Amino acid sequence: FSQLFNYDKEILLIKYHPLQDAIDREQLIPILEQCFISRTNEVGVDLNRCISYAHTSSVLQFVCGLGPRKATHL
Repeated sequence: FSQLFNYDKEILLIKYHPLQDAIDREQLIPILEQCFISRTNEVGVDLNRCISYAHTSSVLQFVCGLGPRKATHL
């Protein structure tokens, strides 16, 4: 799912709840982002694996202190 968290906001295309449309999309983005950050930091990330394999690199944007811009430069 982390690959869908991009500039096109494709993460919002997934239906999580029947009442999801009642929430403003701009309010939903920070909530989803915080959930991704919390879970990523609870589980941990193997940086070497993320750098070696392109399909796992999208997780790096949710590591505390990195964010999307810094993660793309690793």
